[in-house]
Amino acid sequence: MRSSVLSAPVLCTLLAMGCHSGPAGGPNGTGGGVGAGVFDTYPHDGATGINPASDVLIEFAAAMNTSTVQFTFTPPVSGFNPFWDGNFMELARGLSVALAGGTQYSATISGKTLAGSSVSHTFSFTTATIASSTVAPTLASSAPVNGALSVDPMSHVVFHFSKPMRFTTVDADPQLGAMTWNASGDVLDFAPPAGGFLRGSSPSIGIKGADLAWNYLLATQVSFSVPEVVL
Repeated sequence: MRSSVLSAPVLCTLLAMGCHSGPAGGPNGTGGGVGAGVFDTYPHDGATGINPASDVLIEFAAAMNTSTVQFTFTPPVSGFNPFWDGNFMELARGLSVALAGGTQYSATISGKTLAGSSVSHTFSFTTATIASSTVAPTLASSAPVNGALSVDPMSHVVFHFSKPMRFTTVDADPQLGAMTWNASGDVLDFAPPAGGFLRGSSPSIGIKGADLAWNYLLATQVSFSVPEVVL
């Protein structure tokens, strides 16, 4: 299951811009000079079609005094809880809390770095419309495909769902590596387990979860084989 605090590499993947280095204080930061500002956000400024179940991620350019960081949303949003991993802040929500569908949001993040520099950044994004539906989501495709042979032990496992999913409900059994969603919430990429899949094994992965309307995925398994020796 998804952890409350995402690791820095996973956050970088979600930000889809990679981890940054170098001086800050460019267009995303105000005041404070070198080392102040916001490098990137997820959703990105101006993004559209964002899954309403998404968390909001902020990558700061410098270590922050976390007690000073404040965030506001227009229209107002409740239920967000901040979690920190280095210079990353994840605004995560409870299981049943989601942004409104088909809504344009403006978010402002402000605070001070540990060095006392001021940071303030505003960005906006628009969520996708949630259609009322009682149709359960399905697994449209997977990689590896079900029944695949000679799969590299370090392969990622990617699930493409028929509908955007509610992130916090989706889980795989057995546990895999770090999970990364696309922006629209219908493609989930799992890294392999630490050290890769056991050589000579035949993993069978069960996937479960619900769509944005709380329709649950029917029991779904994806199985494949990993060779004893990888050439």
